[in-house]
Amino acid sequence: MSSFEPDTIIAIIQNTLEANKRKDFEKTWRNEVEDRWKGWKKKRSSQSQYQPQLEWEAHVVEYVNFVHKQTKLHGSSKNVVGTNLRKDIPLFGPRFIPPGYLQVYKRRTSPVIEPETTYLKPLSIVHPFYYPELAQCPQCDSEDITWSGWTATGHREVHGVSREETALGYQLRCKPCEVQYRSQATALGDTM
Repeated sequence: MSSFEPDTIIAIIQNTLEANKRKDFEKTWRNEVEDRWKGWKKKRSSQSQYQPQLEWEAHVVEYVNFVHKQTKLHGSSKNVVGTNLRKDIPLFGPRFIPPGYLQVYKRRTSPVIEPETTYLKPLSIVHPFYYPELAQCPQCDSEDITWSGWTATGHREVHGVSREETALGYQLRCKPCEVQYRSQATALGDTM
């Protein structure tokens, strides 16, 4: 299993873009990553706020957003199946492994090896790019759902088989359940 190295992924994806789009790509990517991990950190009062972990995970999210955008069907599309991921874009996930000492050592002439590298935990992603079969409500089995963005607070820590890990998901909203629970909440509010 390969590790996910953000700088390498950015360089590879940049090389697949048209020349006029390359300049802004890395800047936009890094701004999105910074905004995301800082937003997570503000909303994580009871979860780990370890900045290198949050930043690495924000890079993973940006990668997943990119590959999903490359392959998803657009709302006005008449196709039944989305497009394939281009061969020059690497496919990672849904389990992402952080870079370790070997990757740091092999990528730099004078590697700066920091103990923090060993503290990064693997990340499992739950997203329609990897799990299109999840496109139904787990409560009522309705397929009248929308995918509504990443969780606002970032990853959750989970116990892995051999080490601690993290998991991060894309939120699913069920329209029938939303209507049902909204009407129940309104009914409860009226009786009080």
